[in-house]
Amino acid sequence: AADESVEDASSQLLNIMSKQDTTMRSARVASESCLLSECNAVHNCLRSLVAIERSALEERARKLQMLESAVDAIDVRKDIDIYIQNDKLLPGGSSRTGDDDDGGVAAALAVLNSHVEGSSDSMPHPNIERPNHFEGWGAADNDAENDDTDDVEPEVFGEVINSLFDRDQGKIALAGPDSPRRGKRERTLSESYKLEKEEKVALAATALEEKTKRGQSFRQTILYELNNQRSKKTEVEGEADFESLCRLFDSFLSGCGREAIDVSNAKMAMILSQTFYYIDRQDDNSVDDRGSRVYVKNRISHHSIWSDDEFWDHALEQCVAESLQKSGVLLNYVKSSVDVRAVPNKCIKWHDLAPSEYADAAAQVHSVVFAQLGTLAHSMLEMDVSGSGSTARACNFVRRLSIRYQLPLNLRITLLNHLQNNS
Repeated sequence: AADESVEDASSQLLNIMSKQDTTMRSARVASESCLLSECNAVHNCLRSLVAIERSALEERARKLQMLESAVDAIDVRKDIDIYIQNDKLLPGGSSRTGDDDDGGVAAALAVLNSHVEGSSDSMPHPNIERPNHFEGWGAADNDAENDDTDDVEPEVFGEVINSLFDRDQGKIALAGPDSPRRGKRERTLSESYKLEKEEKVALAATALEEKTKRGQSFRQTILYELNNQRSKKTEVEGEADFESLCRLFDSFLSGCGREAIDVSNAKMAMILSQTFYYIDRQDDNSVDDRGSRVYVKNRISHHSIWSDDEFWDHALEQCVAESLQKSGVLLNYVKSSVDVRAVPNKCIKWHDLAPSEYADAAAQVHSVVFAQLGTLAHSMLEMDVSGSGSTARACNFVRRLSIRYQLPLNLRITLLNHLQNNS
């Protein structure tokens, strides 16, 4: 009976333990199921957050793309122009001198101050003493005067110029119309005259290359002769005579230095080089047309003086000074100009003007600088017939000197556009 009781009790204990194990397994499965459901819920929540963020970012990217397109479409200059045009409609929006007023009044008055009207000295640098030897642009560098030119007289240059433009002068002078032996001696006399002419040309060329005060006198003398010749005849009929004339011009430029008188002489030579020409006739029946003309400038455009920026700077300074002295800018604004002219040796200064007249006087100076700068820039193009970088060099010249003289922006743009459109 006791054994049966023990067996029953052990069976009940095993049943209880089995139920406990079942309960524990059920609880474990339930807890794991709850944990999995919770993790899935968190996962779904994260996916929802990512999707929401992605949607927000895509919307932001779309708006950012629209903003980027709008920014790329902005025309800064156009917007500034619109702003300026609208601002001009407001009180005080426009300056007293009109559009493109970027100053330059002080610089213009300084130019007037350096070229005082009423001054008797017309040299750009009156305080600079001239040395006996000048630094030139040519390859030759003579340290002393040439002894071969000691006997050169002013008449020699006139004779040389006349001989180059009159081909029959030698035959008439040597043979004469009444000479009985003219037919036999004509060739010999012509050759003798030709040799004499070549010697005079060589002597004149040597004299023109001198970088001394005497050389300056030589160059002024031949300029006088050439200036007289252009009112008579500008065509050189013989090719050899034309080459001799070009040789004289080349020697002339090689002798010019950086002194004011030499710069002035070189400017005049540049003008004259565009006057004298030779007709390159391909056959005897060719006519005189401008297309067949070869000017002196075509032969001297290689000279190093034209590529020297300092020469062009001095040339502009001289041109501006001459124009201002002729225009009488200050006298036009001085209220007591009659009394000023009555006083001998009266020098008018910029501070004699009324403050309200400064801007108008500066505008006249700017007009003078604009005209002379455009003329010299065009000359730079003319003296570079090869066209190798001439337009870029002329534009750089305009930009550099416009800044130096504080030329208004609209005048600078006008000059640059003219050079680029006519290159």
